[in-house]
Amino acid sequence: MTERLLHAAAEVFAQQGYERAGVAEIARRAGVTTGAIYTRYRGKAELLLDAVDHHVPDQIERLLRADHAGESPTEVLASLGAHLLDDLPTGHGLFLEAIVAGRRDPELAAAIRRRVEDEDARLAPPDHRILDRPRTRSHPVTATEPRPDYANDLVEYANDPDRIAEFSVWNDDVTSLIHTVEDNAAAIYTWRYDKGERASLDKLYEKAKTSQWNGQTDLDWSIEVDPYQVLAPANPAEVEYFAENPESPLHKFNEDEWAELGVESMNWSLSQFMHGEQGALLCTAKIVETVPWIDAKYYAATQVVDEARHVEVFAQYLDQKLDGIKYPCNSHLGLLLDDILEDSRWDMTYLGMQIMVEGLALAAFSFMHQTTEEPLLKKLLRYVMSDEARHVAFGVLSLQEVYQGLSAAELRERQEFAFEAALRMRDRFLRQEVWERMGVDVKDMVKFTLAMPDELRVFQRLLFSKIVPNCKKLGLLDAGDGWLRDRFTEIGVIEFEDWVDTGLEYEDLDEVAKDREAALA
Repeated sequence: MTERLLHAAAEVFAQQGYERAGVAEIARRAGVTTGAIYTRYRGKAELLLDAVDHHVPDQIERLLRADHAGESPTEVLASLGAHLLDDLPTGHGLFLEAIVAGRRDPELAAAIRRRVEDEDARLAPPDHRILDRPRTRSHPVTATEPRPDYANDLVEYANDPDRIAEFSVWNDDVTSLIHTVEDNAAAIYTWRYDKGERASLDKLYEKAKTSQWNGQTDLDWSIEVDPYQVLAPANPAEVEYFAENPESPLHKFNEDEWAELGVESMNWSLSQFMHGEQGALLCTAKIVETVPWIDAKYYAATQVVDEARHVEVFAQYLDQKLDGIKYPCNSHLGLLLDDILEDSRWDMTYLGMQIMVEGLALAAFSFMHQTTEEPLLKKLLRYVMSDEARHVAFGVLSLQEVYQGLSAAELRERQEFAFEAALRMRDRFLRQEVWERMGVDVKDMVKFTLAMPDELRVFQRLLFSKIVPNCKKLGLLDAGDGWLRDRFTEIGVIEFEDWVDTGLEYEDLDEVAKDREAALA
């Protein structure tokens, strides 16, 4: 992976420049997740240096040997600079970009200089070094040296506004109606048709068949909705933090702007729910194709119907009650969905969608259900939550069996994937697109939100109330050296580990059955 990653980094830096180059684009070209990059590098500067090490040693050597070739170092740089607007080879362009970036970043410049000093020491005897001075190996380590696990430093990694803002780019292709993702998995037939071989999945399948609902006839679409009255008033302490604090980017908002922010936030939230449900629709269809058990195929087919219904009702609510769909898919969510769909392993589709995305969505739906009194939305959310509880249970019941047979290395890979997914899902709720539309500096708002006191982080913490206990039931929390437990502890959500998992909770959350029983009473 290292060679592929550094090649992609060199291309992107050379083509787009250091400032415009995005880690997400480098990850896309390399075919890796951004989490894999941030596990190895603290940020773009360190990745640029490693790419320089692997792609431009000949340029550095030419610079250092210039005097012996009848050129001066200045002439070498002038020769390269004369071709700035040409279609340069990757190595030339990368070297020039590193030099230009160093002019704006003193720390990067110092690191590049140390690179040149080290190359000078390798190429020439002491009496011929053009940069002869005491040196240390204090520059960031390269891929050939032992690399610390930066993902362990959660204060720096998980809550880094630069990392979050790196993803938080506005979708500039909003006019496109199609987004294509490569599905690398093989479709699997099974000739073993023994229904009920996996009793817990068979029970779930039977429950799904009797708990179907129709979004057109079971919801009252004649209800009038005032967009400005959909949600209950926010927590006064949270309002004070954002409205009264002089350091807040929202400090100067007037009453009308606050009201507009509420409407935009609601449209954004429901839009992301809708986009996520389409991601679930595709992922569940993939599970039907790839899972080798007939009981799982049967159940997953019912979930495909559920997800189609969810996309339908969220889109209809946005269109008819909130003046249309105003927000494209959030970058954090979209990249996660792409990663889940592109992975060839069916259990990773389960983990990413059924445990992480659906688990967090279940918690988010529950929170919104508690904070709205709008009757149509409240019933819509109750019914969607009823389905979602089955979906998460499907993941828990299936993966318990699978994970018992995995090696320590395979479990660690899934722990890291779960944590990266958790961060992306948390970060998507920072509402970057809303701040963009409201004219608020996105990075400033992310920083201020991340600095909220713990007592105000109720919503952020509750998002993990389903994920953490389900990861514990699957054995991921404490697998190996307890890596995932440490990560969840450091981001402050381990408190949920003993909350009820969703393996059996779906029976208590069957709101459709409750309403039907009440209608017959």
